[in-house]
Amino acid sequence: MDLRVLGCFGRLTPQTGSPGFLVDGQLLVDGGTIGSALDESDLAGVRWLVLSHAHLDHVKELPSLLPARHDARMAPLTVAGLPDALDSLRRHVFNGVVWPDFAQIGEPPALRYLPLEAGRAEQLGPYQVTAIDLNHPVRCAAFAIEGPDAAFAYVTDTRATDAIWQAVAANPRIHTVVIDISFPDRYDRHAELTGHYSSSAAAADVRKIRRDVDILTMHMHPKHAAEIFAEVQRLGLRAELMEQSAVYVIADSSPLRRRTVALADKNGDEKKSPTAAGAAPVDSGASRVDPSGVTTAAAGWSFAASKRSESDYLVVIHGEYLGRRYEIGSEALSIGRSHENTVQLADDNVSRFHCRLAPHADGILLYDRNSTNGTYVNGKAVTAHVLRDGEQVSVGRNIFKFLSGANVEHAYHQEIYRLMTTDNLTGAYNRSFFEREFNREMRRFFRYGRPVSLLMIDIDHFKELNDGYGHLAGDRVLAQLGLLVARQVRAEDTFCRWGGEEFVLLMPEMGELEAGETAERLRAAIAETPFVFDGEKAVTRASVSVSIGVAQATREMHLPQDLVEAVDQRLYEAKRAGRNRVFPPAKCLPATAEQG
Repeated sequence: MDLRVLGCFGRLTPQTGSPGFLVDGQLLVDGGTIGSALDESDLAGVRWLVLSHAHLDHVKELPSLLPARHDARMAPLTVAGLPDALDSLRRHVFNGVVWPDFAQIGEPPALRYLPLEAGRAEQLGPYQVTAIDLNHPVRCAAFAIEGPDAAFAYVTDTRATDAIWQAVAANPRIHTVVIDISFPDRYDRHAELTGHYSSSAAAADVRKIRRDVDILTMHMHPKHAAEIFAEVQRLGLRAELMEQSAVYVIADSSPLRRRTVALADKNGDEKKSPTAAGAAPVDSGASRVDPSGVTTAAAGWSFAASKRSESDYLVVIHGEYLGRRYEIGSEALSIGRSHENTVQLADDNVSRFHCRLAPHADGILLYDRNSTNGTYVNGKAVTAHVLRDGEQVSVGRNIFKFLSGANVEHAYHQEIYRLMTTDNLTGAYNRSFFEREFNREMRRFFRYGRPVSLLMIDIDHFKELNDGYGHLAGDRVLAQLGLLVARQVRAEDTFCRWGGEEFVLLMPEMGELEAGETAERLRAAIAETPFVFDGEKAVTRASVSVSIGVAQATREMHLPQDLVEAVDQRLYEAKRAGRNRVFPPAKCLPATAEQG
C-alpha cells in the first residue's frame, strides 16, 4: 500500500499544504490538499475520498476538484464520512450559493455521498474503512483503513480518546499510525482547548496500544516541527515527521519504508523532493534503527525542494528559527532587524540592515553593512568574505551555517539530524539522544548481563571561572573540553552534555575498573591542557579541572535510573574529597567477574 503525502501541515504557507493523502492512487484521505499536488492523470484515478470532518483545512481543495471531474466526464467521486461531516458539506459548501451542488449536476453526478456509521466497516473497492469517533469540538472521525496487503490508522484532530486506540490494539495488521500532533508541550493548554494533541498527550494515548507501532506525525505548525520532533523522540515514540510529497510504503510483511516521487512544477519541469530517490527505512525504533532513516525523519520539515542541481543555503543552527534554511538564489539575500530584509531577525543585537549575501564570481559574497555589532564568520569579524561550504556566520545571537554544492540536500539533512542529537556548543550528544542510547544499553544489561559503566564529569569551580573571565570564556572552555574528551573516547561510547558544566560518558562492554582508568586519563588530560579563549588569555591548569564519578551497572539495580543515581553519588564523593579527582580512585576500583 502506497500512502502519498499531498499535504500534512496545520498551517498553510507557500511551501506547506494542509492535510491530504492519497492511497494507491485511488483513495483520498481528507481534502485539504488535492489539486495543487496532483495532475490530471493522477486525478483521473481517484474514486473515493474519506472525510474526517468538515473543517476548512480538511476540505478546502475538494470543491475545485469536482469541476474538472465533471468536465472530463469522470466517474463520480464518492465522499464517505460521518453524517455530520457530509451534512456540513451539503449545507455550507455544495449548496448552490458557495459552490454548485455537484451531487445534482451531470449524468452521472460528479459527486455522491456515502454516510458511514461509527464502528462499522464499509467496503470502498478493495479497501475496508472503519470510521471511529474522536474527541474534537465538532464531530470528527479517525479511520482504520485495510487493503489486501496492508493496513494503517489515520488519527486526525483529537484530544485524549480511547476507541481508536482500542481498535488499533485489537488489529495486529495495523502497525502504522498517522497522527495529529499539532502543538509542542508548552502549548498543551491551547491544544486541549482546541481539541488537538500535544506531544505528551499523543504519547499517552499511543501507549494504550501496548505494542510498538510506526508513528507518522502531521498537522503541526511548521515553526513547531523541530520542537515536536525532539519531544516525541524523548517520549520514546518510534516517530517521524511526515514529509510533504513523500510516499510511505506500508506492507503487512515488512517495516514501513519511504520513497520520494518526482513532481512537476508549473512549467512542466521536473523538480525533486527534498530527499534522495529510492526507498529508505523510516523506522527509528531501537530494534530496527537505520541511520538514514533517522536522518530523513528530520527531513519531514524540509519544506521546499531545490529546482537546481546545485544550490546555496543558510541554515539556522542557533537562534529562534532553529533548522530553517534560506536559499540564496540569483537575487541577493539581506539580513537585519527591519521587515524589509529577506531574513528578519527580532534581536536587539542585530542592526536594521545588518549584512547581505550576493552571488559573486568566486561564490557567495557576504558583506557587512556597517552594522553596530559586526558580522562574524567562524568567530572572526569580517567586512567582506567569500563563503566556503560549512562556514558559520554569526549575526547578533543568531548563527547560520552555509551549505553549498551538489550534495547540499544531503548536507542539510545531516545538519538537521546533528541539531536534533547534539549540543551545538560542545559537540557532545544532547540529553535526549543520550537517554535513548542509555536505555537501550541498560535493556541489554538487564536481559543479557553485559557490562556497562557510566562516568559523570563536572568542571570544578565553573561559576568562579564565569565570574572571573565572563560567560564567553565559560562557553569556550565547555567547547574545548567537549572536543578534548571526544578525541579520547571509543567510537562505541556515548559522550553527552548532561546540563550546564556536567557531562556523562556511557561505556558499553566496559567494567568499572577499565572505566575508572579511562576516567583518570581524562582527568589528567584536562588538568594538563591550557584552555584558550579569545585567542589571548589562557586559563591556568588549577582553574580548569574536573571531578569524575564512576559506576558500573550491577544486579542489585532494577531501573536505569539506579545507575544514574549511583554515579551521581560518586561524583559527589569526588567533590567532597577535594575535587580534581576520580571516585572511586582507580587503584581502589574492584575487579568485576567480567574483568577476571
